[in-house]
Amino acid sequence: MRKFAGGYHAKTPVRCYAFSVISSIIMLCLIKYANSVGNIFTYLLIIFELLCVVLIILMSPLDTENNPLNSYEKKWYKTLAVLISVCIFIISLFCVLTELRNIGYSLICGVIMSTLVLLMRKVQITN
Repeated sequence: MRKFAGGYHAKTPVRCYAFSVISSIIMLCLIKYANSVGNIFTYLLIIFELLCVVLIILMSPLDTENNPLNSYEKKWYKTLAVLISVCIFIISLFCVLTELRNIGYSLICGVIMSTLVLLMRKVQITN
């Protein structure tokens, strides 16, 4: 989804690696925490994922200076980002409501991360 929705790009490889490692650790901790708490947190996480899907639909795609998108690519990438995010939401909902909670939580965290990098890119563009 990140490929089609776009998102934040660090200025240096070191910043990119640091951001990737830190965000991965945070998401893994969130998955572990989600498994240890009750259903209310799970339902809140699903609602938050739905909000993230809406944000992805509204904001994507965001291009970069290194890879500007033409109007055809923007339309096509938006379609793919919407389809992928909605499919991931449906699959994660199914997984969380069945015995595949770890997979569901992982998919939810992926959608959350995609939304966060989109928001970071939006802030990067406005500055």
